[in-house]
Amino acid sequence: YTMRFKANAADQKVKRRRVKAETVLTEAEKAQIKNIYLLRYRLSETGVEYHVDHRIPLSKGVKHHPDNLWVIPAVENLSKGAKMPAELAA
Repeated sequence: YTMRFKANAADQKVKRRRVKAETVLTEAEKAQIKNIYLLRYRLSETGVEYHVDHRIPLSKGVKHHPDNLWVIPAVENLSKGAKMPAELAA
């Protein structure tokens, strides 16, 4: 079980990297993404850990784009997994 789990996790990591690498972004979009990650670091300085999350998971076929990113508490992101938020799934 453990070896299969590790292999699957490694495969998913490769797929995510590929999706991110294949996404063509303008310089303005790259700057937006950088600002989203800076916001995450600033919020995490409060003592509550935050993550940058894809609103619609990359596994659902969307691209790594600033319009699909948001900053949410780490606890919420970890419990969400690769599920879409209820308001987007309907």
